[in-house]
Amino acid sequence: MRGIVDIECAGYTGAYASLNGRRQLRYHRYIDLARAMLAVGSRYKGLGVIHMGRQELEYRIGRVFATLPYTTISGGNLFLDANYFRRDPSERRVQTYWFGMAFTKLVTENLFSIPWLQYAEELMAVGALQLYYRTGRRPDLVGPDRQGSYHVFEAKGRSGYVESGLVAYAKSQATTVRSINESPPRTTSAVIVRLFDTPISIYLEDPQFEGIEEWEIDINEMLRSYYKPFVSFLESSTRNRISIQGIDFIWDEIRLADKWMRIGVPQQTLERVDYALELAGIFSEIREEYTSIENLPASLGLDGILVWGSSDLFGKLND
Repeated sequence: MRGIVDIECAGYTGAYASLNGRRQLRYHRYIDLARAMLAVGSRYKGLGVIHMGRQELEYRIGRVFATLPYTTISGGNLFLDANYFRRDPSERRVQTYWFGMAFTKLVTENLFSIPWLQYAEELMAVGALQLYYRTGRRPDLVGPDRQGSYHVFEAKGRSGYVESGLVAYAKSQATTVRSINESPPRTTSAVIVRLFDTPISIYLEDPQFEGIEEWEIDINEMLRSYYKPFVSFLESSTRNRISIQGIDFIWDEIRLADKWMRIGVPQQTLERVDYALELAGIFSEIREEYTSIENLPASLGLDGILVWGSSDLFGKLND
């Protein structure tokens, strides 16, 4: 079952002016969030991220099992169970961060058609992002839309309250980027994810302020970094295959007792990551048709990452 998330956008102009105002999006309480947590990546300092492969994906899988039991739907609304807020704040802080990044991944995919959202720090570590005129602070996330235009986001998740000045602080970080590959970013958004609301609510604002930092991003290196954990995870698989619209996906399975989750990526992308640029357009047209596989909940992203799993893990289609 999909639940409602409230979205409010402000400050967008030009081609994105239609985003301003309120709307509702619907997400499956388990499977869509699981895919987002697997895809959005992690923060790393230094060159250590270069060596992260299967270990990184297994870490992300741990996020899924640690957070999704707290999601629930009632009255059509998607929100977090009361037990989540009874956890010690020091434990809840990291889970709140994960939820915030996952919802940012889902919303930017829907509103901006961004298949590949990654941490700027991770891209710097692998050499995919070069900075000029550093400011010492920068937005969390960056990604190109399907037309190749870049967007940057500073995302904040909160599970108790939104402190005074948080939106202004996020806006100041989002607007530090002056250009990416010699063109201004199409949007520079502050994103506030309010996990304590029912339904969960997300506020996005584009401050429209010219920054200082100049970025250069190598899209092929960015894609290699994005898919590396999945390539490492699947290279030792038994080469299980499933075909969607004539596109072959290679998948492997993670089990926890009798529960299982399958993760798949197009074979073409595994062999050459630049194929992902072409496939994103296809997935934008068909992904809403693939909310189930073998009568089990499924989620397919613009990036081609496909997740489905057992009903005792992700629920039945109508749960």
